Amino acid sequence: MFSSRSPGPRAVPPVENPLLLQSAVSLARRIRSREVKCEEVIKSYIDRVQHVNFLINAVVADRFEEALDTAREIDTVLDAGDPNDLYPLRSFPLLGVPFTAKEAFAVKGLPNTSGLVARKDIVSTNDATVVTHLRQAGAIPLAVTNCSELCMWYESSNNVYGTTNNAYNIGRIVGGSSGNVKYHKPSTLTLTQRLRDHKQCLQHRKDRGGELRR
Repeated sequence: MFSSRSPGPRAVPPVENPLLLQSAVSLARRIRSREVKCEEVIKSYIDRVQHVNFLINAVVADRFEEALDTAREIDTVLDAGDPNDLYPLRSFPLLGVPFTAKEAFAVKGLPNTSGLVARKDIVSTNDATVVTHLRQAGAIPLAVTNCSELCMWYESSNNVYGTTNNAYNIGRIVGGSSGNVKYHKPSTLTLTQRLRDHKQCLQHRKDRGGELRR
């Protein structure tokens, strides 16, 4: 399926920052051991979003400044050796790891339209249960990503945010309703499974039509 908006193949630029190719577990370990600052990790993902999202339209709303503030707080505690044991490993296995959620899931302060025009002015006042659990594990919500209208269709396209393009060829769609996940694999905007080496990273989504198993 091709889009008339973009004739011919055109892929997003390749990933150059090695932090973007780390698994969630590896990033959490490196942050905790101070091999890398949490703020550096968050900035790496923000930079990637800003570099390629205009081509693909997957991230539809963000909380970058809030994520950076949280990262700096984590760095301050860990740099001091966490003297009050604020972040025990057992309770915070994903400490400092950024994640995105499908826009159909509530993230406090971000839109929660599910791609439905009638909901275009709705902003979440709390987190979905899964987002709460990820935060409790130490992960940091970075943004919400596109979906099909009410998550009912096989492409990530709706009248609120438009269409998400394929990272391998932006003249094509990505499928759906979790099409942003397919988009993130090659473009690495967020932490998600990477096709080339199958490293498991982190992005929350759901599966109604089998797209995650294809």
